[in-house]
Formats: sequence, C-alpha cells, structure tokens
Amino acid sequence: ILNAEQVKLNDTIAQAVKEEANIREETKVRIGNMEAENDLEVQRIKDRMHESTAKITAEAEKEAAELLANTKLETQTLLSSAQLQVAKNRADADRIMSKAEGKIAPWIGKEKEYET
Repeated sequence: ILNAEQVKLNDTIAQAVKEEANIREETKVRIGNMEAENDLEVQRIKDRMHESTAKITAEAEKEAAELLANTKLETQTLLSSAQLQVAKNRADADRIMSKAEGKIAPWIGKEKEYET
C-alpha cells in the first residue's frame, strides 16, 4: 500500500512539475508577445514623431524660402526704384547744368574778351 501511495505521490509530483513547466512556458510566450507588442507600439510612436518632425521641418523650410524670396523681390524692387530715381536726378542735374552753361556761356565769352 505504501508503495502504491509513493507511486501516486510521484505521479502527482511529476504532473505538478509538468504543469509548472507549461505555465512557465506559457508565461514566457505571453511576456514575449507583450514585449513584441510594446516594441511595435514604441516604433509606431517613433515613426509618427519622425513623420511629424519631418513635416514641421519641411513647412518651416518652405516658409523660410518664401520669406527669403519675398524679401529679395522687395529689396530688388526698392533698389530698382532707387536706381531709377538716381538716373532721373542725374538727368535733371545734367539738364539744369546744360541750361546754366548755356546762359553763362555768353558772359564767359565777354569776360575773356575783356581780359584780353
């Protein structure tokens, strides 16, 4: 009887060890799945972050390029306007000088006649 009881006990212990091994294996699999899911979620978040960063950078670069182009255009327009005004002023000055020289030419001629 004792021997039969020992066999039952040994069988129960073996069954318990087997169940423990199964539970440990299932737990490892579940933990591995959880880790894989977490890694995947972390990668998704990183991908979204990189996508958002790239989008923001692209928008900022586009806006900076537009601002630079507009500034260059405005600067060129102002410079052209200033150059046009300079040309007009020089033309006016040349016209006034020519007119003045035309008026004083006879006086200079008379002055030279007087000096000689």
